[in-house]
Amino acid sequence: DKLSDKNKLCISLAGQTKIFDLFGLAKRCRFAIGNDTGPMHIAAACNCKTIILYSSKSNPELCAQRGKYVTILQEDNLENLLPEKVLEAIEL
Repeated sequence: DKLSDKNKLCISLAGQTKIFDLFGLAKRCRFAIGNDTGPMHIAAACNCKTIILYSSKSNPELCAQRGKYVTILQEDNLENLLPEKVLEAIEL
């Protein structure tokens, strides 16, 4: 199905990188998905297509990532954010 096909394109590097690695990765990857964290600010600043997931705990009007290819998805509780909505934002 469509969701499992897209999963084959994803690589998680969680816990395997240092802060300096993020700049090079962001410049080379097709997109990055994450919550409101420093690495997502780096990805956005490197003009990487970014999809940032916000809950009600953070206000994107005050602290959102900035950049040409930034998409903000906000749901009060991120458990209610449907994976299909994230996949639509990717637009591969």
